[in-house]
Amino acid sequence: MEIKIIGEGDLPPLIDELTSDSLEISIASAFFSPTGFNMIEKYLKKYNHLKEVQIMLDEDFHPEATVRKELIHKLMALPNTEIRLFCDRDKLFHSKIYIFTGDDKIQAIVGSSNLTDGGLLHNVETNVLLSLDADAPEVKKLRFTFNKYWNMLEYVKNSSRIFANTGGICASTQF
Repeated sequence: MEIKIIGEGDLPPLIDELTSDSLEISIASAFFSPTGFNMIEKYLKKYNHLKEVQIMLDEDFHPEATVRKELIHKLMALPNTEIRLFCDRDKLFHSKIYIFTGDDKIQAIVGSSNLTDGGLLHNVETNVLLSLDADAPEVKKLRFTFNKYWNMLEYVKNSSRIFANTGGICASTQF
């Protein structure tokens, strides 16, 4: 296992580098903005070999409902991309996990950076890059943690349905 502390401003070029070697990407981010979308879209166009992209967000990932709706529509249009929303009002979704899966190696960024302009470019954030063999116990635990919530959440298939609840994202508060 290799561990590296990621400094300010290093996250976007690191995500670019990790995406170039990945077959699958799994992301959990409490907040998401047009800057985060633009980065994902740019890398998906640049590296069209990705087989799967999973993006897990809080239902209130952006403070403006119109921006949330626009970003959901844009995410749904990306190739090989699945979006799930955390809609439990009894719990706060605050994870920031970026998992990059290659042929025999997994690299994960865990830390404080959301997929926003602040989290990626402007805020003082702390993140750690873990480079691991695919069969390492730490990978199994990280995957278990991500999948535990991923499998609880509803797949965003129809954006008109998810916005039917008085401007909110989720049709119900629990799934």
